[in-house]
Amino acid sequence: WDGTWTTVVITSVGMDPRVRAAMRNALQDSRFGELREAVWLRPDNLDDALPAEVEGRVRVLHARDDNPGQLAAQLWDLDGWSDTGYRLLAEMASASDTPGRFAVAAGMVRHLLADPVLPDELLPSGWPGAQVRQAYTDFAAELVARRDETRLMEATR
Repeated sequence: WDGTWTTVVITSVGMDPRVRAAMRNALQDSRFGELREAVWLRPDNLDDALPAEVEGRVRVLHARDDNPGQLAAQLWDLDGWSDTGYRLLAEMASASDTPGRFAVAAGMVRHLLADPVLPDELLPSGWPGAQVRQAYTDFAAELVARRDETRLMEATR
């Protein structure tokens, strides 16, 4: 990351509430944070294109900030995200059966979809993003192995 932020300024006016909601959801799904109404930012560290429902309704600017860490903390609840990540890791570690672990894994997926995917320079120390991804990946691999083992057992009967 070279310190550049992608800034999206919504320039369309008179949009109905459904269109505004769709734009908001699309920008959040693309990991943008809202600085103020109609101004969305994110570090320019992802190669994703703007969603179709946003294109043609915005100006895209590239900017720098004198205090990018503070800006990131203003745009996203990094402490809250981190706390939830650690809670999910603890729940996964303490889940005693596959259904319980499956429920925690589903929570991990939802949580990872809200990860702002920030450059390391902007993450608070101890950020659990990589650990949550790894715990989910490990559980998914375990499920695949169980599925394949079951198929093998069925084929030999």
